[in-house]
Amino acid sequence: MRRLVLLNACVALAYVATAKLGFHVAFAAEQISTVWPPSGIAIASLMLGGPQLWPGIWLGAFAANAGMHAPLWSAVAIAGGNTLEAACARWMLRRFRVDARLATVRAVVAFVALGVVLATMTSATVGVLTLSLAHVQPWSRASSLWFDWWLGDALGVLVVAPAMLALAQARWPSRGRIEAVVFTGCALVVAQLVFGDAFGGGSDPIEYAVFPVLIAAAMRGNQASAMLALVGTSAVAISNTALGKGPFAGPNLHHSLILLQLFTGVVAVTTLLLAAGACERRETVGREAAAGTALRGREEMLRLAQRAGNIGTFEWDFHAGMAVCSEEFFRLFGLPYRDGRISTAEWGTFTHPDDRDAMATHLQRAIRGDEPAAADYRILAADGRTRWLSYVGQVERTAHGDRMVGVVMDVTARKLDEMALREAKAAAESTSLLKDEFLAMLSHELRTPLAAVLGYARLLQMGALSGPMQRRAIDVIERNAQAQARLVDELLDMSRIAAGRVPIERRPVAPAAVLREALEGVAPAADVKHIDVRLEVDADVPTVIGDAARLRQVLSNLVTNAIKFTPAGGHVTVTVGSRNADVEIDVIDSGIGIAPEFLPFVFEPFRQADTKFDGARSGLGLGLALSRKLIELHGGTIEASSDGLGRGATFSVRI
Repeated sequence: MRRLVLLNACVALAYVATAKLGFHVAFAAEQISTVWPPSGIAIASLMLGGPQLWPGIWLGAFAANAGMHAPLWSAVAIAGGNTLEAACARWMLRRFRVDARLATVRAVVAFVALGVVLATMTSATVGVLTLSLAHVQPWSRASSLWFDWWLGDALGVLVVAPAMLALAQARWPSRGRIEAVVFTGCALVVAQLVFGDAFGGGSDPIEYAVFPVLIAAAMRGNQASAMLALVGTSAVAISNTALGKGPFAGPNLHHSLILLQLFTGVVAVTTLLLAAGACERRETVGREAAAGTALRGREEMLRLAQRAGNIGTFEWDFHAGMAVCSEEFFRLFGLPYRDGRISTAEWGTFTHPDDRDAMATHLQRAIRGDEPAAADYRILAADGRTRWLSYVGQVERTAHGDRMVGVVMDVTARKLDEMALREAKAAAESTSLLKDEFLAMLSHELRTPLAAVLGYARLLQMGALSGPMQRRAIDVIERNAQAQARLVDELLDMSRIAAGRVPIERRPVAPAAVLREALEGVAPAADVKHIDVRLEVDADVPTVIGDAARLRQVLSNLVTNAIKFTPAGGHVTVTVGSRNADVEIDVIDSGIGIAPEFLPFVFEPFRQADTKFDGARSGLGLGLALSRKLIELHGGTIEASSDGLGRGATFSVRI
């Protein structure tokens, strides 16, 4: 409470002190000045300190007007109008979500329109009506007095409020402090030269000499420096003009000040817009740099995943006869990476002689679109070894010619296994089909986000995007990079589990708490489809011993699947209870269900049911396989049940 009283007192004192300065040049009327800094102090105080500072504004305005040759009640009314002006400005700026930092062009335009132009009409209207009703001023002068009052308030808000907002929220590194001193000093010197006696009197338009310093300060992106320079320039210009000096000086001082204030308004708006534009550019560059760093990190993860899976990527330009390939592609062929390019002719020389004709025929048909761009073939690598490769590509028709993008995987081990299995008569055909399906899924899941990332990255590099399109491109890059990261994480988790390198931290865990965290993470996906997700927890559920992070991973995957395969408007119910010495968690959905013939394979890796029922199929089919492995590492079990297609599904976890 003491702090609030002190703040209100400071606001009142600042209001009175600057009001006295404004009244020194009150030529239109005793209570009306075309130079009125208190209006900027009032609005900035409410924006920074909140509505609880209105008493300080009212007291300051009342004290400033109480000594005038007018009834005391008019001072009360004028103080109310000044306070209402600041309150209206704060309400409108908050209503339209104007950033108080004024760090964007949109925020500056809204601030000028709402805070400078509209809100100040409140005080001018209340004040002139009060003076007219009190017979202090005649009604015949109401319009001219209103304009003087409004102009003084508007310019006070335009110059003083941004300076206070910028200074209150400024970060002051040593370089920023130096820049502020330099720009403010230069602005004061230039303003004194322009508006003082250095060039004598006259109407020559030398006032525009102040622009370079203010523009330089604004373009540095340091709003505090620009606003300090602007306030200094305005103060020097007003004081000299009041003394009859400078390019705006004339026989009618009131008229001179009006012209000066209009010029100051142009200068202030220009400075604010340039400073905001520079801030936006700096933030955009920062976001682009962060996105570039994230992209490079994801690319490194992708390279690790490609190496782990012996997968290379390529982009083949038919017209140029050249392919741009990943580092792993060259490693598969036993070649140095070079510049990432390989000619069509050189690529063809590595094809095994026994497969060369078949591959040439296949590629011709694939390019024409007569058959899918996917095949297995042998190569004679540069190191002399024979390798089996499997590729999947996609032919694209572009304005610059046709091309193919795709992936190549080393499937030598698979082919050797197939040969061994054929010799032993096991189920080689089924294994081959399963791995081919995985390869197709993997290539699709990797290629789709990669194509988006590469496309937008190239557009950003070429500078072909600007404004909102740049922000959209960065969002697309980040979203697709995250998608690639999820795929890599799933592949690495399966690899760690297969190698027995997944540590489980065994600590007491509250199942309900873990479930609530998991449900919070999937809430946005449920909201988009208007799916009702309910959690039912028995009162006597005990804790379990396990790894909270891994259990949350399992439960998040189960609930995500339930939402994914439940039509819009459906419901998902999660129950937690105890059975004997175990804790049982059931995830029950009203979704598309599971066909009886697929139910035994639902937890196998890389297996997905045919979900043409709703088109929801996507991903690599690793989620449920990972879930089963993680629950088994906890000594628990996970089961799936369904009454058939269209009748929902239930996944039960027991620990």
